Parts: sequence; C-alpha cells; structure tokens
Amino acid sequence: MTEPETVERGPRVALAIKAGMALCAVALIWWLSFYSQYDDWFQHLDVKAPCIAVTIEVCRTMQKPLATSEIPLYQPILFWAGLLILAFGVVQQWSRA
Repeated sequence: MTEPETVERGPRVALAIKAGMALCAVALIWWLSFYSQYDDWFQHLDVKAPCIAVTIEVCRTMQKPLATSEIPLYQPILFWAGLLILAFGVVQQWSRA
C-alpha cells in the first residue's frame, strides 16, 4: 500500500477572525446603503462617518427623513459585534503561535 501524501498547509486563520470581518463588512454595507439615501453616497461623509459606530444627534437628524425607507434603520450594534468577534479571533490566533 502507498502512504497518502501529506499536504503542507499554511497557518490557519481563526474562524472568529473571518466571522468578525464578515460582520464588519455587512455593517459597512448596511451603513453605506442606509446613509447614502441622505444626499447621495459620498456627500457629507465627514458627518456620516461617526454613525457607523455610534448614534449621535447628527445621526438621528439624518435618520428622521429616512424613517420610511425600505432599508432598515442602521444600528451600530452589528459593527461592534463584528469588532468584538474579530478581536476574539485575533487573541485566539496569537495564542496558537
């Protein structure tokens, strides 16, 4: 009988890193899609940027006219969940080394 060939693999990336990055990407797309309805995609980006992580008064002001939007109201909880899972994955990855 022949022995199976061993395949060398690179270092495995923790699943939590991939999941965290995916959640952050979904949050970014949701944020961009929702707030792009307020004066085009990249107009007032300096004012819209903090809304990805927090809901301050400026964000609430922009959300009011978008209340009837087909896109659900953006909530930063998904962004923070993604960052938390990503951080957990990085710690997990470091502990493997």
